Amino acid sequence: IDFCGRLPITNGICSTNANKDSCSFIYNHKLYSLTISGNGNMIDWEKQSDVLWNSKISVIQTLTIDSIKNIGSYAFNGASGIKTVTLKETVTIGTNAFAECTGITSLTLSENTQTINQQAFYHLSSLTTVIIPSNIKTIGLQAFATCEKLANVTFHGSKQLETYSSDAFNGILTDYIE
Repeated sequence: IDFCGRLPITNGICSTNANKDSCSFIYNHKLYSLTISGNGNMIDWEKQSDVLWNSKISVIQTLTIDSIKNIGSYAFNGASGIKTVTLKETVTIGTNAFAECTGITSLTLSENTQTINQQAFYHLSSLTTVIIPSNIKTIGLQAFATCEKLANVTFHGSKQLETYSSDAFNGILTDYIE
């Protein structure tokens, strides 16, 4: 039970249209893991407190996103306990989707990832390594800003890159970006 006396939500639908864009989640309280699966688009939330799994945001340690095309804005904002993230088929990562996830140390994006929106990975204070796939088309405003420990950013071919914010890596040593 959360502080308001409500039972925490541990599973449900997290898409805008359950029939067309299927997206569901399940939280495993024994493993502190959240799995999101389906074949569609996640809801874009206005703020972190609107997220359906908000009552679990501080205890989630493992996150698996399976076949979801678009990760919603603010979906995991502030989930400081997340240490492991697996993105399998993701195309778009929403604004502030992983901002302030201070436990994440490395990140390998799905080869299908095309868009990283503004502040998607803002202030991941433990992040040291990022591998950006060859299909990336857009890296938004401050996408990786203030990731102070980020020392190794690898682009696997950037032929597709169309839009790149000049401050996408603001606040880190860009001399180490390959």
